[in-house]
Amino acid sequence: MLINNAGIVSGKTTLDLTDAMIERTMQVNTTSHMHTIREFLPDMIANKKGHIVSIASMAGMAGIPGLPDYCASKWGAIAIDESLRGELKKSGHYGYIKTTCICPYYINTGMFEGAKRSFPLYILSPEEVVTRIVNAIRQEEAYVVIPWRGNVIFLTKMLPTSWVDRISSVLGISSSMDDFKGRGAMVNRIPGLDLQKIK
Repeated sequence: MLINNAGIVSGKTTLDLTDAMIERTMQVNTTSHMHTIREFLPDMIANKKGHIVSIASMAGMAGIPGLPDYCASKWGAIAIDESLRGELKKSGHYGYIKTTCICPYYINTGMFEGAKRSFPLYILSPEEVVTRIVNAIRQEEAYVVIPWRGNVIFLTKMLPTSWVDRISSVLGISSSMDDFKGRGAMVNRIPGLDLQKIK
């Protein structure tokens, strides 16, 4: 089993991000998935057994002010999972190699310290998320949104963009990152970041 769980967040707006922050976020949250999958999938195919779990985010399902690079990177993770699932089905391997994509709301781990809840969602506990992930793997679910009520986001895709923007504002989604603090200093939020490049 392969679980792609690495994730970092800068919590910066588009103009406040540096090239180094953007590149590091994409490398850790997205590109790494491709590398690990390419490393482990051949053996899974040879053994006719495997499960690839991608920890993405609800932020990869909709753009959120203050999270442009993170949203992009998590949508990338979702897209990789969807593409891989399609490839496995097309090649006949999906019968014994499963994929599961996990899309949680903000989790209370310190990574999103200061982020606010937005109706009808709430800040998740690590225990709740872990329990749901384990159950999803056991049940071989392909796509999981945590909490379940977050699936309402799929309905918004059928609405006019102006309506979605208004709903996002009223429910607090567009302001959910206004008080973001994260893990403090940028070096703690994005491990491995070259501090010389963010000045």
